Amino acid sequence: MFPAGGNTDASFDSKIPVYKYYNTGLTARGSNPSFNLFNNLDETSQIGLCTMYAQDKIRIAYEAKVNRAVFDYANNSQLTACTGTNCPNLAKALRNTKTNLPQLGGICAAPQGVNGPFVMLPCGDASIAGPAGEGTIEIKAAWRQLTAQEQASGRFFTQKVIFYTSSSSGALQYQNAIWGLVALHIIHKTQSFPTFVFASWEQVDNYNDQTNQNTQKLRFQNISGTPLPANIPVARAHPIHSQIPPVNDAVHVAFKAKDPATIWQYYKLIGVQGKPVTGPPQAGAPIDDLSYYYLANIVVETNQTLQNFFGGVDPKTATPVPFNNVYLKGAVGSPFQMGGCQGCHGTQGQSIGGDMSRLIGTAPSNSNATPESINADGAMAVKFYLKRAKDGMARSQK
Repeated sequence: MFPAGGNTDASFDSKIPVYKYYNTGLTARGSNPSFNLFNNLDETSQIGLCTMYAQDKIRIAYEAKVNRAVFDYANNSQLTACTGTNCPNLAKALRNTKTNLPQLGGICAAPQGVNGPFVMLPCGDASIAGPAGEGTIEIKAAWRQLTAQEQASGRFFTQKVIFYTSSSSGALQYQNAIWGLVALHIIHKTQSFPTFVFASWEQVDNYNDQTNQNTQKLRFQNISGTPLPANIPVARAHPIHSQIPPVNDAVHVAFKAKDPATIWQYYKLIGVQGKPVTGPPQAGAPIDDLSYYYLANIVVETNQTLQNFFGGVDPKTATPVPFNNVYLKGAVGSPFQMGGCQGCHGTQGQSIGGDMSRLIGTAPSNSNATPESINADGAMAVKFYLKRAKDGMARSQK
C-alpha cells in the first residue's frame, strides 16, 4: 500500500504480491526462493517491546494485511501519493484528523464543519451486498516454524512464507519455508462499531487454558533495559471471557459437520472487543470485565505491558501510563481510556490521525526501513522497530 519509492499499484488486483523496501540490499537465500508469496513475515518483535518464542527457541514472526476497502480508500483519497518518503496528502490528513478527533473519532460519514483532508476509513454496512459493503478490515497473523511432530499432526494451517535472516556479515536475506499459523487478529470497522471490532484467535495447542499450563514452552524476552532481562515463561494474565468457550464449541461443531477433518477445529477465538469503555476495571471487578478490557493474544501481545495494557506506554520505561486513547463521536464518556487491542490501536492509530489503523498512521515507515530479521538480537530488534515506527512516533509527539 505504501511501497518504498512511492509507486503504489493502481489496482488491488495484482496477480502476485510485490514487496518494495527501501535500500535494503536484500539477497536471496536457499533454492530459488520466491519474493512474491502472499505471507510476508517482516516483523519479528512485538512492537519493539519483546521477542516471542515457542518450544523454547523457535522465534515467532508476524505480518499485517489490509482488504480492498482500505487499499482503495487510501489510493482514491490520495494518501498514497508519495515521492519517496514524502507523502504530503497523507501527512496533512493525519495532522487534520488528529487535531479534530472529537469530531472525527469513530465516524462513518463525512463530518459537518471539518474541512478535509482527513482519514475516515469506510465502515462495513450489512445492507450493502458484496465487497462494497464489507468495510475496512485489517489482519495481523503470527507464524512459526513447526517441529516434525507438529507438521505431521495436521493441527496447524500451513503456508509457504517469506521470512528474513541476517547473515554473519550483517546482510539481510530472504528465504522461504513452510510454517504454521499460531495466531490471528481480525479488526473490522462497521456501522455498528465504528471504532472497530477486534477479534483474536489462537491455535489450540498454544496454551492450555483449562489447566493454565504453558504446553508449548512459550517464552518472551523483553528488549529494554541493560542488561536485557532473562527469558520469561508465558502465563495468560487474564482468563478468556466466560462467553467465549461455548461459542468455540458451537462453531467447531458446525465446522466439523461440514468437514470432519477441517483444520479450523484446531483454532479458537480468545476474545472480542467492540464497545470502548473507560478503565482499568476497579479492584474486585468481575473476571469477565478484566478479560474484556485487557484482551491480548498470548503470542501477539505477550509481555507484562501488553497483557495489561491500558491507555498508553511510556517510551522510556515501556510501562503502561493513563491516556485517553479512543474517541467515539456522540458516545457518553468519549474519549475513553481503553485497554487491550482496541486501546492499543487507539493509542498507536487513532490518536495519531490514522482512524484506528496503525498501518495508515505510521505510513510510509514500514517500507522505508528494512524487514525485521528472525535472528536479530534484542538491540537489533529495537533498531528495526524504531525505523519502521518513526513516522508514527513523530506524529504522536506533535
